[in-house]
Amino acid sequence: IASYGKISVLLLVFCGIFLYFVSLNKIPQSNEYHNFADQRTFMFIPNALNVLSNAPFFMIGLLGLYYISKSVNFHNTREKIGYIILFASYPLISVGSAYYHWNPNTFTLFWDRFPMTIAFMALFCCLISDKISVNAGLTLLLPLIFIGGYTVVYWINSELLGEGDLRYYILVQLLPFLSVPYIMLLWPDRYTESQSIYVVLSLYILAKVVEHFDEEIYMITWGIISGHTIKHLLVSYAMYVGIRMIRYRKKVAEKED
Repeated sequence: IASYGKISVLLLVFCGIFLYFVSLNKIPQSNEYHNFADQRTFMFIPNALNVLSNAPFFMIGLLGLYYISKSVNFHNTREKIGYIILFASYPLISVGSAYYHWNPNTFTLFWDRFPMTIAFMALFCCLISDKISVNAGLTLLLPLIFIGGYTVVYWINSELLGEGDLRYYILVQLLPFLSVPYIMLLWPDRYTESQSIYVVLSLYILAKVVEHFDEEIYMITWGIISGHTIKHLLVSYAMYVGIRMIRYRKKVAEKED
């Protein structure tokens, strides 16, 4: 009963935030977003550092898949499914983001954002599996990935119609993000190393901050590196922290599911 109560509170908060976003005016994609501070070309690569800084995503994704294939630190091997999808999304993010930064515009941005929604939803379902219920995490996995992907399809179609609307794409990032501290605090750990999620969360927040100050960081570093490139590196490190958590964690106790 206590668990149902905690879930009910979370769902009520989700509904409230969703209704608030629905009440907002449509949020179009600003063309200024594509005007990154560092536009230097290296050899034949335009926007070189913003393109090349996506390479760690690819390598970390492969590393994550390797550790998942070897890991026995799961109460139930079905729990690996969410992590396999999560780590498999990283190389897709790498390719999609590099493609976007090669030629930044609203339509190439689709290929940057689409695989990111797979990662957001997969990570959220992994957290549900780890903390609340394996069955719930696996049951929600494909529907939430579909919803996440649909928000990007909806957004790009709204841009094509001249009525750009980012509200729902923002929601699929915001709702899982806000739920992490709540779930971490109110459900018991089934594995050690779970506190690493707070490090991942902090790095993601920091990445969003430096992204916002892209040009300012480029200026104070005398044109060495921009905020957006640092964002890529911080997100890469957050991904690595997640992989390290999986590699070193141990089972705490069996959980009734």
